[in-house]
Amino acid sequence: MKCPKLIPDSVREALIKTSTSTFQTMETRLENSGKYKKAQKLRKLQHDFFGLTEDQWLYITEYFESEHILHLASQGQEKVQRWYDKLINEPPTNDPIKINRYKKYEAYYKKGLDLYQNQIHAAEGIINLLEIKMGHTPLYRAMVSHRRYSDWYLSNWLRDRCSVNGGCCGRSCGCCEKPRDTTKSRWCFGHCTPTCDCCVRHQGRGLEITVSYTVHPSLPLPPRNTKEYLHIKLDYAGHIKFNPRKEKTDITSARLMNAYVWGLHV
Repeated sequence: MKCPKLIPDSVREALIKTSTSTFQTMETRLENSGKYKKAQKLRKLQHDFFGLTEDQWLYITEYFESEHILHLASQGQEKVQRWYDKLINEPPTNDPIKINRYKKYEAYYKKGLDLYQNQIHAAEGIINLLEIKMGHTPLYRAMVSHRRYSDWYLSNWLRDRCSVNGGCCGRSCGCCEKPRDTTKSRWCFGHCTPTCDCCVRHQGRGLEITVSYTVHPSLPLPPRNTKEYLHIKLDYAGHIKFNPRKEKTDITSARLMNAYVWGLHV
């Protein structure tokens, strides 16, 4: 049984909000008694019944994409920071040619660090906004509860996926088990992206990534703070966008949703 598809989004939203207090109390009791999976199953049952509004489907899809950008930018920043640290620890001699080369690379690395920091800031702005917009939904509550466990992202399926894609889970370096601590506001635990420093060194090359910035046309951005919520579009070979709406019809989407939100099986 599920909520009819044809009901107006305003009604669907009202049903979700009015049921939140009752269900949240039940979820808390289950978790406090050590029944975490039962609490998650209750949240999933609510999600399967109520669904999401059209706006909420957009928000959660954008949330996952922004989270991916955050990981990509954090790993890229980590890589460029290593290059920059190596450069400044090996100052040039009095040779004018070497001094000019040093200054050129110093400016290049600083520009790269600033670029990645701007991407991190933009992605975090979108994520913070969407947390406010999605916080009352059972799907978001399930995601928050699942991620209270520090090793939530180390499920067998996510590790296998990282390994198959050439990431660090296929090697003994253990990079995916450490935080990519390059942003001030949140720890970046996650798997490898095309900017992973260890992967680039191991493979001897990186992927070309196309990045563009726009103000998101569909998100309800605060008028005075539009610049704080720049939408980043990126593309690279092998990039697969998260589509949570296909959870019931696509096996990969179902596994991704389980890994990132429900945590009910591995």
